[in-house]
Amino acid sequence: MALLRMENAARTVDDFEEVGKKWDTREESAARKQRRYGFYTNEEVSDWLSKAERWFEFLDMIFCNPQEFPVLIEDVDIYKLVAAIRPKPKDILFLSAIRLQKPKQIAEIKKKTDRAIRKMKTIMIDNLQNDLCERLLVRIGKNGAITPNQRRLLEEYLLDEYEKFVGKRGKKYAP
Repeated sequence: MALLRMENAARTVDDFEEVGKKWDTREESAARKQRRYGFYTNEEVSDWLSKAERWFEFLDMIFCNPQEFPVLIEDVDIYKLVAAIRPKPKDILFLSAIRLQKPKQIAEIKKKTDRAIRKMKTIMIDNLQNDLCERLLVRIGKNGAITPNQRRLLEEYLLDEYEKFVGKRGKKYAP
């Protein structure tokens, strides 16, 4: 209140400079308290959040892109298969598997029809499944271990070839 009365009563340049000094002192005191006790205004918090969002978008842009996403895959065989895909189909796989976008959204991004996107995705996944099944059969032939999910994949897609290598209870038998 006193500062407002001083501001209203100011008539000369010296009076206004004195009021300016008082305001500066008040702002410095508030800044010192903020640094000491960690009080932040809503504007400062929103500035920090927008900087953090930009930073995470930057990290996302670097590490989470279609050309680099195969490094997220743990299985070596699947990694090799996905890394070998051409860039355009890899973009579609990335957008559908990692970004969880629907074919219509991908079609808008790629400027194609959603039917073409669904067809390309289906062909790509079929090719990946066939190649993976072949690699898994080779792994089984070399007495390699496979996970239950891989076993289920083989049972679903290549039942005849799988039974040739593995008995009904999962034991290897001599041909």
